[in-house]
Amino acid sequence: MPQPEPSLGRFLKKLNLGDYETRALTSITIAHDQTAKRVSSSARIPLTKVYAVLDALASKNLIIVNNERPQRYRPIRPREMVDRIIEEKSRQVEQLAKELNTEVAALNDMYYHGQKHREKPVIWANSSSDIWNHLKRSFIEATSEMRMMANRSWEDTLRDPELAGLVEATAGRGVKVRFIMPDDITPLNYSGALPLWKKLAEHENVAMRCIPKESIHHSMVIQDDVSVGRSIKNPHTGKAQGGIIITEPNIIKADIEYFDQALWKSAQQVMHEKPAKVKTLQQEIVAVSQNRNALRN
Repeated sequence: MPQPEPSLGRFLKKLNLGDYETRALTSITIAHDQTAKRVSSSARIPLTKVYAVLDALASKNLIIVNNERPQRYRPIRPREMVDRIIEEKSRQVEQLAKELNTEVAALNDMYYHGQKHREKPVIWANSSSDIWNHLKRSFIEATSEMRMMANRSWEDTLRDPELAGLVEATAGRGVKVRFIMPDDITPLNYSGALPLWKKLAEHENVAMRCIPKESIHHSMVIQDDVSVGRSIKNPHTGKAQGGIIITEPNIIKADIEYFDQALWKSAQQVMHEKPAKVKTLQQEIVAVSQNRNALRN
């Protein structure tokens, strides 16, 4: 009589069954009809544990239980075993995928705030294209707030449709975006500005302020509390020719305080002047009318 145990054992181990489960299923498959006592003896499983092992196999639909006295256990075909194991594993994978998908936001937050960003506290950007790529990537990855200060290179920013679109998308998903810009180059007074920038100036998640151009010594972008990008100006053109990207927490914290306390609080708000004046005039007319009515009464 052939001895199929070794081949069958290897097959069953690939189903990721426990040792006792593999022994019991091997014994039942070979003998084809066994009692629990017989399985315990042939598979060398303690009688006190064999019933729990058989119940586990039955719950996985890998054996057939005949409710006789005593109960007898029969195997299913190997093809059915494989199909049922694959079905169960597929169900487990689907459930795991659902659980992981609900945690994506938290996992992203851990990733962007993790050690990866701390291993290289300073990264050199060797060209203006590197700076632009970092700036655009920062808007895509931002989760809470973007702070940006621009020098004369702000002209290029106001003409860039891709960046304008990224700012709109970033603000649209609830991320706060704050700009500090030279007072002589704003979306409202610079003729080269794209119309979208004027629309962004009125977005509820976008705030724009300006300061004297002499006060802006370099361009800077701060993504959340994850990174700071600073430009290095060309002394002849006044525009960025390189820069550094900083992920050291203490420097990021200092730059955030500098932006918020030293610059933002002293900056002038960028707004449409004409609507503001008309609104004020309308308020005055209403006030005068109310005073006249009060005097008549």
